[in-house]
Amino acid sequence: MSSFVNGYVQPLLAFAGQNVWLVAFIVFVAALSEAIVLIGAIIPGTAIILAAAAIVGASHLSVWPVLIAATGGAIVGDGISYWMGHHYKHRIVRIWPFSRYPGLLAKGDAYFESHGGKSVFIARFLPGVRAVVPISAGMAGMTVARFYAANVSSALVWAPIHVLPATALGASMAVLGDASGRLLLVLLVVGLAVAGAVLLAWLAWSRVLPLLGVWQERLLAWARGRNGGFAYTIRRLLDPDIPDDRTVALLVAGFAVVLLGFVNLVEDVVARGELARADLAISNLIQSLRIDAGDRIMIVVTSFGDGVVIAALAVLTLTWLAWRRSWRLAGGLAILLIATAAFVPLLKSTIQIARPLAMYSGAEAYSFPSGHATFATTFFGFAGWLTLRGLPGRWRWLPIVLAAGTVGLIATSRIYLAAHWPSDVLAGTIFGLGTTLIIALVFRKDDLTQARPAWLGLALCGAFLVVGSLHVYRTLPAAEQRYVRSLPQVAATKAEWETSAWATLPQHRIDLEGDTKEPIVLQWAGSPATLQSALEKEGWSVPKPWSINVVATFLSPRPVLAEMPVPPRLSSGQSPVLTLMQMSADGATRRVLSAWLTPLLISDLKASPVLAASVVTETLSQPLNLLALPRSVSAPPNGANFFDRLGQTIAVRLRAGNEPVVLAVAD
Repeated sequence: MSSFVNGYVQPLLAFAGQNVWLVAFIVFVAALSEAIVLIGAIIPGTAIILAAAAIVGASHLSVWPVLIAATGGAIVGDGISYWMGHHYKHRIVRIWPFSRYPGLLAKGDAYFESHGGKSVFIARFLPGVRAVVPISAGMAGMTVARFYAANVSSALVWAPIHVLPATALGASMAVLGDASGRLLLVLLVVGLAVAGAVLLAWLAWSRVLPLLGVWQERLLAWARGRNGGFAYTIRRLLDPDIPDDRTVALLVAGFAVVLLGFVNLVEDVVARGELARADLAISNLIQSLRIDAGDRIMIVVTSFGDGVVIAALAVLTLTWLAWRRSWRLAGGLAILLIATAAFVPLLKSTIQIARPLAMYSGAEAYSFPSGHATFATTFFGFAGWLTLRGLPGRWRWLPIVLAAGTVGLIATSRIYLAAHWPSDVLAGTIFGLGTTLIIALVFRKDDLTQARPAWLGLALCGAFLVVGSLHVYRTLPAAEQRYVRSLPQVAATKAEWETSAWATLPQHRIDLEGDTKEPIVLQWAGSPATLQSALEKEGWSVPKPWSINVVATFLSPRPVLAEMPVPPRLSSGQSPVLTLMQMSADGATRRVLSAWLTPLLISDLKASPVLAASVVTETLSQPLNLLALPRSVSAPPNGANFFDRLGQTIAVRLRAGNEPVVLAVAD
């Protein structure tokens, strides 16, 4: 991470510090482009403004040039659009691009007619109509004074809202130093997880269901023109005049897919093969990103998914349903929760997969499946389904997004805090999705208006925030102790390492998918610095670090392999603590050594850590003669001879397949 900061971030900040007015000009152009139709769709103006403001904050520069530039660009951009409409009037519909996309102006005209002059102010904050409302205002004959009053006032609000938070974020990242990069990656991972959950829910609602409707109509049209048992069955399942059979078929098919996925996942977990290696790699990678600020955020998130909070929400829901005399629905939820409460510990005790870090006792000491993910998906899936049944069509997406986002956050927090493996969380989520489909199947024909689902959903949102906050306030110190970061370490003597402990360490590099890659050819008892010193005597050197300056080498028509950085190699999710290279005599290939820290310490060698190292041979690959990329082609054939002059070789051991691994100690 420090190489990333030094190679990319620091040069960028130095450039910004020397060219603050160039940064301001870029912001001006970005803000202007946001306000001009079609151009704003091509140039990501908002993203550019936020990034530039963050760079200014991290560089400790004055924010005024960027703030003034954003304000000025917004005013000028809207002004250009206004004068286009004012000059061309309704003739503008015959000018490209409006002649090709007439719907653009129609949307702006409708918004301007509904809101009048204040629409110029409001539209500044609405991406869908931001660039077209000023044109509509000019076409409608809005006076120049009224337009610029709304234009300037909205820009004076819009620019600080975008620039100041990003500047503050950049300044805080600069204060955090190297940890800021990890924090950004943590936020990115969390954001992607939540966005992924929301996107899947949204796609299922807005894309998959309509697509199924199209195929339903086509298949039904085919079946209506034919006789026979199969065509009759299709008509029964898909005919809208027989809706219950169709609903049952869709829900049963969905549940069958979920059940099949869950069973296959359980089989892979029990086998402890590739999936277990992928679990370890992903978990180690995420643990390498942990920082104190991220820990506090994730502990709060995971506490909102604790059993106490879910139980309180369940009691509130059951009480509400009983008060509304929705006895059948209340009974269904009670059965669902009881079955989940019995299933999770039963499966944990049966499969007995250890957690990444020990933090509980009894059945809870086991990891698979995640209780947090299971109960969160089960309850919030039920709550989301029930709430959407009480909302009009245009609002039914809201409970889906809220439920999916909440589940995504809680599930991600369990992996981040090393409370669960990724497969544990996936299993719990699949199980909860299956229970939601069962509820939707059983209660598909029930009239739920008596339960007032929309009001229940609103009450649950408020209760979730209140109960979760109180629970965090009461248990945060204990939670911080439970989820404290710890690195597992195993001590062994030099003799134990030589005879048996060496075999407990990874024998191959494992990538993030759990696949076995090149073999480990060296176990080194000593620090990365001592290994580097020993190898430099044999002609090894530190490769070029990743930076903005070396990016051009990938596009060079005459690339030089020695000038290129080494592609990053993760082993079980861990970044190497040392990377060295050794060029061949002709410069066409190079050997690359990557060393990773292991949990093994040699107690009678001053608690020296043991590093595990692999070596690959790289050459240049130039696809289509456009891009030069280093590519791994092989590993050294004989590790024993390869390291025969390295430090103090105490043993050569053979793995399965007679592959040698050298055990060496620093001199």
